[in-house]
Amino acid sequence: MDVHCQDIAGTIAENCDIAARRVVHQQYQLHPEFEQRFGPAGALFALEDVQYHLRFLVNAIAVGRPALFADYVAWTRTVLASRNVPADVLVDNLHILGRVLCPMLPASGQPLLQEYLDSALALLPAGTGEPPSFLDPATAEYAVATDYLDDLLQARRAEAFAMIQTVLACGTSIQDLYMRILQPVQHEIERLWQLNRITVAQEHYATAATQSLIAQLYPRIFSMPRCGKKLVATCVGEELHELGLRMVCDFFELEGWTTLFLGASTPTPALLQMVAVQQPDLLMVSATMTFHLREMSSLIAATRRDPGCRDIPILVGGRPFNLVPDLWRQVGADAYAVSAAESVPAARALLNHGGEA
Repeated sequence: MDVHCQDIAGTIAENCDIAARRVVHQQYQLHPEFEQRFGPAGALFALEDVQYHLRFLVNAIAVGRPALFADYVAWTRTVLASRNVPADVLVDNLHILGRVLCPMLPASGQPLLQEYLDSALALLPAGTGEPPSFLDPATAEYAVATDYLDDLLQARRAEAFAMIQTVLACGTSIQDLYMRILQPVQHEIERLWQLNRITVAQEHYATAATQSLIAQLYPRIFSMPRCGKKLVATCVGEELHELGLRMVCDFFELEGWTTLFLGASTPTPALLQMVAVQQPDLLMVSATMTFHLREMSSLIAATRRDPGCRDIPILVGGRPFNLVPDLWRQVGADAYAVSAAESVPAARALLNHGGEA
């Protein structure tokens, strides 16, 4: 990765807390009406928002990709708009963020910072519409997917599970179940939260219910003949979006691989020890959120330095890599997979040919 970008990202990261407090303080000074407009808790929510802005900004700069920060800001606009916070508050916030950060940076870093802020601000006027649904009425699975979603949001887990069992009994493969029903529904749940149409509790319940459903499928998944290959899979740091990587592991299991899914919050030394002992054919690392990219780079670098792990091919995946298709190179991976369905072919291409899958 570009050393200059990493240096600027590091400087911003070191000053995140003080910068966030200054941004909120200045915005409330400029807009004293915010006290009444957003209530006593408003400043605390604003501080949390700015801290998120900074985390995404730091990681986008670290990998030299303004598009990652712009994507986050566009997403944030929708979240705020659905909660009756107008776009001008976000625009004002980003301008103040630039004024606060610039004095903290060397002169050479100030134009770089402004480039990232400008690229995000340029998209905001066009971001007035809501993101489209992930459930397509033109698909054969639409009715089942919408019924499954409705059952989850109404806390009818037993009915949801019974419907899925019927779908499987009618011949739908587990792979198609994942890609055509469960994954689109999960994305739709996240969209509905973004639009403030469901609560955090509903989102968590629905996700946990789908995880429970998947667990019930394991006797079928693990009964496949083994092919002799092994995968270790982990989410970066405290990345909480584990469901996608669980599905990826199941795709490998269905192809006969033995998978070791470590989930999130596995300390790097423990991960390296696991990889060194198990000597898998492949290590897969997932990051759904852009603000975990620097941590992913550090984890991959540590893997490359470890004598027991350095020769293990590394496949990465997650939303940032779909937004920037060559991003996998910058974090030090050997290849990336677009989706769970593409993960096994990507792994096969990587192991058979090396280099880009």
